[in-house]
Amino acid sequence: MSTNNGASFINLNLNNISDIAFSPTDSSIWAFNNYDIYKSTNFGLNWTFINSLFGVSSLEINPDNHLDVYIGSVNGLNRSIDGGYNINVYNNTFSPSRRVIHICKDKNSGDTVWVVTEEAIYKVWGSYVLPVNKISAKIPDDYKLFQNYPNPFNPLTTIGFQCSEFKEVSLKVYDILGREIAVLVNEPLAPGMYEVKFDGSRISSGMYFYRLKTADFIETKKMILLK
Repeated sequence: MSTNNGASFINLNLNNISDIAFSPTDSSIWAFNNYDIYKSTNFGLNWTFINSLFGVSSLEINPDNHLDVYIGSVNGLNRSIDGGYNINVYNNTFSPSRRVIHICKDKNSGDTVWVVTEEAIYKVWGSYVLPVNKISAKIPDDYKLFQNYPNPFNPLTTIGFQCSEFKEVSLKVYDILGREIAVLVNEPLAPGMYEVKFDGSRISSGMYFYRLKTADFIETKKMILLK
């Protein structure tokens, strides 16, 4: 790293780094390789391991909040709101390639993020995806989508569903106009019972629909966000 327009360089004391990112709100420097994310608060003299994520490919810090970090990977866009210590999927619906090679936070538009993949440019906004928890390995007789609870909710609610076969499963949230609001699940799942939380803190009050879909099953239910 250079602090004098390239006249001289400082060794960052960190090996196998593929790229770095600078926080616009403090003096911290972020560095990452294909698996690990590090942070320095003293211009690279010392580094703290933050977290691991497979296939890290890009990183962007919110210019209004240094704890709000967007992380691109081979599996899509991820987000952390606590400085990288807990990372959740933010959007993994890019197609055909989900590898995020560049991220740009839109300063003038709330949670809007511009994402560049290997195939296209996307504008991403809205709630991020929380982890899918398998609550039972017992094999159900069929697929089923359960009513969310609590309902009405503000801002978190839990959605349960069950899978009877190993298949690609999609669980998405839509507004009353049919516009996609969030992707809660978009991956192959083994048979069992699952729960996932939906965070509606970044959307307005109203009625929303959530839909469970596989190759040969589809079910939709409604829920109400009341702030």
